[in-house]
Amino acid sequence: SVGGATVFPSTGVMMKFAPGVGDLLFFAYAPKPQDALHAACPVVEGLKSTFTQWHRLGVTVEKPWDFYEDWGRFHNPFGTSRWQGERYATRNAGPALEL
Repeated sequence: SVGGATVFPSTGVMMKFAPGVGDLLFFAYAPKPQDALHAACPVVEGLKSTFTQWHRLGVTVEKPWDFYEDWGRFHNPFGTSRWQGERYATRNAGPALEL
């Protein structure tokens, strides 16, 4: 694979992460959000998969995530609903397949 790096141009020192198979990039916006400014370089050859998982410190039912953003309240028509089922579901994988 060629390309697909992630660059952080505003950290004072140009930082570039060029992923390899199985690599993971984790970064935080705290304590200096300006240092988290980043951009993706184009993939020249091969594939690049991304996964984004946001973790906001201090988020609770009483203080939803949009409480911490500058754009105002996010309208969620299901905001008062809560999952009532089991926390983790178990799956029945069924019988093993023989090849």
